[in-house]
Amino acid sequence: MLTDVLIIDGSPKTYEEALNLTFTALHGAGYVEDIFLQGCIDREKTFPSGLEMEIPVAIPHTDPEYVKEPALCVLRLADPVAFGNMGDPEQNVNVEFVFNMALKDADGQLEMLREIMAVAQDADFLRRAKTMSGADLRKTLGRRWKAAKV
Repeated sequence: MLTDVLIIDGSPKTYEEALNLTFTALHGAGYVEDIFLQGCIDREKTFPSGLEMEIPVAIPHTDPEYVKEPALCVLRLADPVAFGNMGDPEQNVNVEFVFNMALKDADGQLEMLREIMAVAQDADFLRRAKTMSGADLRKTLGRRWKAAKV
């Protein structure tokens, strides 16, 4: 399903900065086109991706045509960042993790969204993920999500 799972840490102040961090990692690894970032920002304005959960997360993505190879970038935030609430776009959610999906087909997006939701609903795992080494988190999620490179 995925070529790779990238794990990064950052201290963005806005959702645009958070998306830029994930884009930079995905683009630097050769998984997405230059336009991927703008696609994610545009989609976030129309379809917010923040989820109010025990540990809030955001699951942004954009059109498959901007993806070269399927991958996912997980951004662990030093401080929460406001994303629009998926359930109520008039509200914001201060998320602690961003799971940016770079997938090549709509069916894959739905399946991956289910997989991410299973992780996002596991607050105990996310609490451990905050302090786990990036390499260990990459291996754990890569195996769970069947990434080729882990």
